Amino acid sequence: MRRLFLAVALLTSLATPSVSHSPVNSSNPADGATLQVAPATLTLMLAEPGRFMKVDVTHTTADGSANHIIGLEIPSRKMTKMMEFPAPDMGAGTYLIEWRVLGGDGHAMKGAVTYTVSPE
Repeated sequence: MRRLFLAVALLTSLATPSVSHSPVNSSNPADGATLQVAPATLTLMLAEPGRFMKVDVTHTTADGSANHIIGLEIPSRKMTKMMEFPAPDMGAGTYLIEWRVLGGDGHAMKGAVTYTVSPE
């Protein structure tokens, strides 16, 4: 019985998510947004301070015929809850922003945000 209790306690502790990770809490443009014009800036806001390590933008044209990928320059390597980037304007289509953040506890996290710029 004691072994069963210890096994359950161990599995429960491993399944508990860490609250010190820094996932993107919100973005501007918002995830899933459809815009009439490309934004001038892209803002990623974290739930907890983190260090942005990498941000890539993949643009797929409105007709789906081409993909373009660019890496955004990280303006600061300091721990922060918000980072703003100049948003690339590659015309109408879907933009996928993939990010990688190092949390205060040393764990790397990644995620993605998408938005669409409508054809004129």
